Amino acid sequence: MSLCDVGVIGLAVMGENLAKNFVSNHFKVAVYNRTGEVTRKLMKASPELAGKLVACFDLAELVGNLKTPRKIIIMVKAGLAVDKVIEGLLPYLSKEDIIIDGGNSYYRDTSQRFKALLLQSIHYVGMGVSGGEKGALQGPSLMPGGSEKIVMQILPMLQKVAAKKPVPCVYYMGGEGAGHFVKMVHNGIEYAEMQIIAEVYDIFRKIYSYDNEKIASIFQDFQTSDLNSYLLGITTDILKRKDDLTGLYLVDLIKDQAQGKGTGKWTIMESLEYGTPVPSIYGAFSARTISAERLLREQIYAIHGKKILKKIPSENLLDIVKDAMRAAKILSYAQGLNLIAEASRVNEWKTNLVDVVSSWRDGCIIRCFMLEPMISALAQNSNLLLTREFAGTLNEAMTPLKQILFLGLESGVATPAMSGACWYFEYFSAINLPTNLIQAQRDYFGAHTYSRTDRDGVFHTIWE
Repeated sequence: MSLCDVGVIGLAVMGENLAKNFVSNHFKVAVYNRTGEVTRKLMKASPELAGKLVACFDLAELVGNLKTPRKIIIMVKAGLAVDKVIEGLLPYLSKEDIIIDGGNSYYRDTSQRFKALLLQSIHYVGMGVSGGEKGALQGPSLMPGGSEKIVMQILPMLQKVAAKKPVPCVYYMGGEGAGHFVKMVHNGIEYAEMQIIAEVYDIFRKIYSYDNEKIASIFQDFQTSDLNSYLLGITTDILKRKDDLTGLYLVDLIKDQAQGKGTGKWTIMESLEYGTPVPSIYGAFSARTISAERLLREQIYAIHGKKILKKIPSENLLDIVKDAMRAAKILSYAQGLNLIAEASRVNEWKTNLVDVVSSWRDGCIIRCFMLEPMISALAQNSNLLLTREFAGTLNEAMTPLKQILFLGLESGVATPAMSGACWYFEYFSAINLPTNLIQAQRDYFGAHTYSRTDRDGVFHTIWE
């Protein structure tokens, strides 16, 4: 029997669908799951894959079924589970074998594993995978990082299974943990995008009393503009969906308690570490955190009651909302891309932002129309705020964004992600910030010194 081209460890929905994707692209795949019953269930449900999927029931069997140098993709929960799999594999691996971690691992863990395995001549690739279960099956966005030589070695295989628009959405992200860092920030941008859409939905339903069908129709119209995105598209579907049990709109029956898997929190932590602010992402993360406190929110609502709602005239509303969403979206991407650029600089990853955005064009959750002009803009300047393509758009869209923020403030509808986008732009586009006063305060109570505008040097004043 011929040996397999690639192995997949972890057969939850992402691992199973990725294995099937490889098979559909003419690869022979060895599969293993810690719980053997999961493997048996997959094989029983997929008789058409017999001979193309090879079921293995221990790691030694999986390794023994692979061509050398072996290529093994791990699709398990981030953290200890990844370390356990690696520990189990090592006794059976040979020099130059390649382990590809396709889960949402923390990039610092990935960097440590990369270095530790390299000492044993085993190659480790941290690869972000985006697109959900459907993307894993039909073609995800892939973000591999590690040794450039090794990523180039496996790139033809990855290109076969990646999304295509029209070229494969998989590019080398940079050294060591770069692949998982890029995926982490991708998820942070995803947080912001989802929150921006949710904030507009909240304004429409609370201030203007629009029903789900009307909001869905508006978003469907937005899809014909440069706001077109996967997330806006699925929002239209969600708003129209009726519940099979009650006949009511399903979204109205879902508790307003949003969850997350940790990548949003990691993005914020790393933004602080690298001194690169991501206020839209922080606003989105904070909104989810507060949403979990349902009981506390009910208690506060009982004390403070309903708010007085004010409106923008309806005839101008949709154009203003579109411009506001456009500005908030561009600024959310700018925040994430600047964080990636700074981490790449500090860690010497040599991450190419054009390649990052190119890998997101299809297959991933944040794919959208604006990525194409971003590619050309980033080829000229790594900061979207300094690019010709987006400077004019932002200048035109900031006033509508502020109108929506004022509307929310006056009406008691919170807009944390859009507010974060606005102050990010205002601070970066300001020549005279009030932080001169803050530095004076620091010098007053802590002798932290300051620099002057009129002469070189470091100064301290005895203020009292």
